Amino acid sequence: DVVIVGGNESGIDLACHHAATGASVRVFDPATPWEPPKSSDPSLRLAPRSRLRLDATAAAKRITLDPRGVRRVRRSDRGFTVQLDDGSTI
Repeated sequence: DVVIVGGNESGIDLACHHAATGASVRVFDPATPWEPPKSSDPSLRLAPRSRLRLDATAAAKRITLDPRGVRRVRRSDRGFTVQLDDGSTI
């Protein structure tokens, strides 16, 4: 499993890359940049190519988009522990 903090261009590009290799990917970003834009500002939305890649990969259910924020990432015996803003951990 792969966890990505930040769902803008680089985060979505990285998520699509890992999902294409067969990984299960979860992207966290409380700003939800993958949602339809609320502004005409192109810097606040995904580029068309990123949107197409995300839609194709998400349709294959390899990427989960999560609107929660990440508070802390710590190394653990099993890899990493991610603490979310709501207090839960993964």
